[in-house]
Amino acid sequence: MTMFPGSGLTMILLMVLVLLAGFWLLSALRKHSGGNAPEDARTLLDRRYARGEIDRETYLLMKRDLEEED
Repeated sequence: MTMFPGSGLTMILLMVLVLLAGFWLLSALRKHSGGNAPEDARTLLDRRYARGEIDRETYLLMKRDLEEED
């Protein structure tokens, strides 16, 4: 027997809410913990150029420097 009508549904909804909050928390922690492998220098350089943070001349100079290190 339940204490009041609908308490079973309320308990199920509460459990679903707790599970969703847990999944959200785990996802947020994984994103901030550095779960992904660090990007290499060339990838970072390509992204900076694509975003317009550096001009073509700077990009080519930095790319050449990176290739000389290999």
